[in-house]
Amino acid sequence: MNLSIFLGQVVSVYLMIMGLGLFINKGEMLKAAREFVGANASFVFYGAVVLILGLLVVFSHNIWDGTWRSIITFAGWSATVKGTMAVLFPKMLKSMTNTILNSQMTNVMGVFILGIGAYLALQVF
Repeated sequence: MNLSIFLGQVVSVYLMIMGLGLFINKGEMLKAAREFVGANASFVFYGAVVLILGLLVVFSHNIWDGTWRSIITFAGWSATVKGTMAVLFPKMLKSMTNTILNSQMTNVMGVFILGIGAYLALQVF
């Protein structure tokens, strides 16, 4: 199986589940995210795991060709940056995350995440 197809399938399903989660279970997801941001050890461990996953994608699939493959690469770079921030600058990332969690943008983010996941799924399945 082509690496782009495989990663596209994984990323698309992940994005669609997370996007739907913001609609179906928004209250619990936001509550869990707020609790998680407050847990220092878990937050840094999470950052390390996300950093590794992001680097795996970046080093194996750094394709910026303007097609759906670029979405996978963008997801990898986003995970790499987020993981790095969680490890090196946890207070800054926590502050940014709390700002997002306390805004009215969560519905818009849910639609955006679900839409990107659905678009990617249409390309790879």
